[in-house]
Amino acid sequence: MKYIRRIKKDKRGVSPVIAVILLVAITIVLAAVIASFVYGYASTLERQKQVSATASYIYRGTSKAIVVTYHGGPDQDEVEELTVSVYTAGGTQIVSSTTLGTTPGSQLVLTSSDIGDKGQNHVVVTAEFKDGSSQVILDTWV
Repeated sequence: MKYIRRIKKDKRGVSPVIAVILLVAITIVLAAVIASFVYGYASTLERQKQVSATASYIYRGTSKAIVVTYHGGPDQDEVEELTVSVYTAGGTQIVSSTTLGTTPGSQLVLTSSDIGDKGQNHVVVTAEFKDGSSQVILDTWV
């Protein structure tokens, strides 16, 4: 007489555990989404406008200059004003609130005896939009 041992495989123990974990995870995600709308987090997110500018350093002989160029972008029609400010490495403002043209390709050449050597000038370009918002579109060292 052969004795055959049969092991009963109980598959019921795995499914309820996985089901409970999935239900708890889904409940937490739904609660987080609903809470974000209720508390207004979703409505406070503002879409960033997409426009760009570049700045370059020019050294010709004894004169130093910074050239800022506005390139436009998908939201260029919403730009009302572009303001350029230049600071020294120490934080002293060299040029304050000079307006750059809002037509793509517009350039502003800044010359000053206070312009430092290459890499020591902090250029910040801020765009103001027709909806009243403003955004820094360039923050670089040249």
